Amino acid sequence: SDNYTLDLTFDNISSSPVYNQNDAGTGDDASDDYNNPTSIVTYVGQNDFSGWASSSADAVDEYTTAIPVDHGITVSLSFDTSDANFDLAMADMQINIIDSSSSWFSSPEEVTTNGSGYYVGGDSVIIEVYASSGEGVYNMTIWIFTLDLPWQLGAEFFLKHLYDGDAASNTLGWR
Repeated sequence: SDNYTLDLTFDNISSSPVYNQNDAGTGDDASDDYNNPTSIVTYVGQNDFSGWASSSADAVDEYTTAIPVDHGITVSLSFDTSDANFDLAMADMQINIIDSSSSWFSSPEEVTTNGSGYYVGGDSVIIEVYASSGEGVYNMTIWIFTLDLPWQLGAEFFLKHLYDGDAASNTLGWR
């Protein structure tokens, strides 16, 4: 019988981003499964989150968030285009695509329900971040906005901000 020597080397990979994620403050990697997305809490107004994705090690992060009745949502995804190219999509809970953005190496990517013909108030949406190439950190801003503003607020805004906003001489014929 012959003797042999076996040398084993172990690398500490605990500092690798793929093993140390805190996507959207969850303390872990966001789900890769649109049927079981990671739930994030959002409020009316601006909500900021960050995450990490990689086209080779963690290509998809799936999130879901609830939208209040009479509200819509816009999501913006920014990232360093020298490191990665990320795409963004939004779907309803039946996986019908509401909007998507996949500009090549363009940041930010943005999706919205505004003007989409989809009413999502009182339901949840799925937000998908997809790493099409490279890897890196992304910043995701989610705006939850109201759909129910009275017309008087718009008129008040125009009176304050337009150069001819004088109700006495301009009967709401704004320029």
